[in-house]
Amino acid sequence: MTVISITHDVEEIKLSSRVLLLKSGMLIEDTNPYELFNSVENLEKYSLEMPFSAQLSRHLINSGLDIPNSYMDEEELIKCIKKLYLKM
Repeated sequence: MTVISITHDVEEIKLSSRVLLLKSGMLIEDTNPYELFNSVENLEKYSLEMPFSAQLSRHLINSGLDIPNSYMDEEELIKCIKKLYLKM
């Protein structure tokens, strides 16, 4: 089944498997959430906010936590933090 969602909400975008970015009705990007949110350049270029999980990941990395420097959704981030906690 295919569901098409039209949104400006990055929290909704991250739930999709494919992202089509349109500007003035023209396709400007055909990507997925991981590629889109891993690129700060794309976020700035398309004036998109970084999802909360990505903001938190960057904050944790900047605070010295050893987690991957790539986009993760909330579940992936929680698993990563749990894994680090269990190593302590």
